[in-house]
Amino acid sequence: MKKDKTYKPWRYCLAAALSIGLILTLNYISLHVCSEDEVERDILSAGMNEIDSGRIEAVNIGASTASALNFSRIGIAGIDLSFQRRDLLENVALIEIVLKRKHVPGAIFLNAAPISLLRDNAWRAPYQRRSFYRIIAQERGWRPIGGDWSNMVQGRLLPLARADSWKAPLVKLRDTLLGLPPKQLQESRYVPLPAPPPSTADDPARLLSNSGWFEMEFGDLDDGLYFNPDTLNKNESALEQICDTTAQSGVKLFIYSTPLSDLYRTKISNYTSKALPYWKRATTHCKLTGAMVIELDEDPLFENAYHLFSDPMHLNTDGSALLSEELARRLN
Repeated sequence: MKKDKTYKPWRYCLAAALSIGLILTLNYISLHVCSEDEVERDILSAGMNEIDSGRIEAVNIGASTASALNFSRIGIAGIDLSFQRRDLLENVALIEIVLKRKHVPGAIFLNAAPISLLRDNAWRAPYQRRSFYRIIAQERGWRPIGGDWSNMVQGRLLPLARADSWKAPLVKLRDTLLGLPPKQLQESRYVPLPAPPPSTADDPARLLSNSGWFEMEFGDLDDGLYFNPDTLNKNESALEQICDTTAQSGVKLFIYSTPLSDLYRTKISNYTSKALPYWKRATTHCKLTGAMVIELDEDPLFENAYHLFSDPMHLNTDGSALLSEELARRLN
């Protein structure tokens, strides 16, 4: 018969202390040495400093498609705070932060469309949501986004759990040991690409050259909506909340949807039809609060103009210029 091993209490205390020490060390490295969210953190930090300077008249907020808006072509002193894959619920938190600045901008441009109501990073991109919690922690504290306590706690307490599985810190350590120059920080926000050469400009095949593009964009939506059926209701409420808070702050809100190619619209028609009733209710409410809703996602000026797109969803530099001029026209 085997003897039960009984360790002295100090051994358990030492094991616990070492475990906590390891977690704290890895958290520190992940936050301060090689942060996952460095690009987005820098964008928001610089943006808030600009807003606080009092020079900014308008702020642009949204996901990657919002980067097509060019304030200089509209004639407004504005700043772009959009970022890749940011969802509507996260934008509620960001707008709340903007409205609490010392110098509140006079206008907010929010890029949104019916398809925006289908996304919730709590289940679609949890690592991004956790990263976002860390970025806004100083401004927002321990308040969850859309009731998302799980990702908030994990994001704040365990930044060592990284989406890149520690690839970036390990590469940095290897390069340091080998004496290699540090790599440039990879840009992770969408920037409109230059217009294509005339020979392929209007060829739809150019936009579909990435065969897995649609699967990457929408492959998780069906599962997400099945397991999280409340997503549409939450996003409808989020959009209404944005309209209410901006109206109460005396800030003019412009909700605009960016143009989409017919390739994209055809592919997402089933999803759009699911979201449309929620979108219509929310935008009707928003118009009553004084918000202006500018829907360009089905604008015939763009839908077959493939030379204005970098992919089925994102405008290139020519498309960005035309979008901004169209917004300027509608804003008088």
